[in-house]
Amino acid sequence: GEPAVQGELLRTVGDVYASLGRNEEAERALSLAMDRFHEAGDSDPLGLSRAGVVLGRIYIFSGRAAESDSVLTLAIEEFGAPEDLEVDDKVALMIAHTTRASANHWQQDLDASIADYEASLALADELGSYVESQRLETLSGFTFALADAREYDRALAISDEVVDETRRLYPDNEVRVIHAEKGITRTLMRQGRFADAEPYLRRGLAVRERVLGPDNPEVAIDRADLARTLLAQGETREADSLLTLALPGYRAAYGEDSPYVASIFRDMGASALAAGDLAAAAEAYQRAVAQSEPHAE
Repeated sequence: GEPAVQGELLRTVGDVYASLGRNEEAERALSLAMDRFHEAGDSDPLGLSRAGVVLGRIYIFSGRAAESDSVLTLAIEEFGAPEDLEVDDKVALMIAHTTRASANHWQQDLDASIADYEASLALADELGSYVESQRLETLSGFTFALADAREYDRALAISDEVVDETRRLYPDNEVRVIHAEKGITRTLMRQGRFADAEPYLRRGLAVRERVLGPDNPEVAIDRADLARTLLAQGETREADSLLTLALPGYRAAYGEDSPYVASIFRDMGASALAAGDLAAAAEAYQRAVAQSEPHAE
C-alpha cells in the first residue's frame, strides 16, 4: 500500500501498544510508522507528528532524553502553526512541548525546558477545561524546572496552584494530592531546606505505601527522595536502608541499565562515604559509573 497508509496503520498499532504499557512493541511500531511517513514526504505531516509525540514519551519514560528531544523537535516542526490545527492536534502539540521540556530538563538545558513548558501552558490556556489534567501535569513538571533554575518564589507559587487545583479536581484522591506536593518538596530541597521538606516526603511515602503497596514504583521514588533529604542532614543509616529498598523498584520500573538506577548507586556511594565505609562507597560508585556508560553521549 501507500507509505502514508502504512504509516497510519502502524501508528494506530503503536498507540494501542503504548496504551497497554507494552512500550517495546509500541516503539517498534511507531518507529516504522515514522519511516513510512518520511517516505510519504509532505502527504501526511500530521501523521508523522502524532507518531512522534507518542514515541517521544516512550523515550523519555526509559531515560533516553536525547532521542526524545530529537523526535519531538521534528514532531513540533511538522505540526506547523498552532492556529491551523484542530483541537486534538493542539492537545498533541501541547503534550509534545511538555515532554520535550522534560527531555531538556534531563539534559540540563533549563532555559529550553522552561520555554517549552511556557509554550505548553499557552496552548492549555487556549484549550481551557478540555485539558485540565494535562495542564496539571505540565504545571507539575514546570515547578521542577523552575526549582532547578533557582526561581524559587515562582516555583513555590505554581506548586501551591497545583496542589489547590488537584484538591479541586480530585477531592477524594490522596495519592494525587501527595503527588501534587512534589513541586513543593523539590523546591524546598533545592533551597537547602531539608528539614522543611522531610515532613512532606514522609507523609507522601506513608500514603503511597498504604494505597499503592510497598512494591509500587512510585513508592521506590519516594524512598529515594526521602533518603536524599536524610543524607543532606547527615542521617546515613536510615538513608542507606531506604536506598536499598528503593533499588528493586527502580530496576523494575526503568530497567537494569537506566540512568535512574545509576543514580541510586551514586546515592548509596554518598551514604557509605558519609558513614566512613570507603570500600562500600567505592563499590557503589563503580556500579553507578558502569550503569551510566551505555547512556553516555
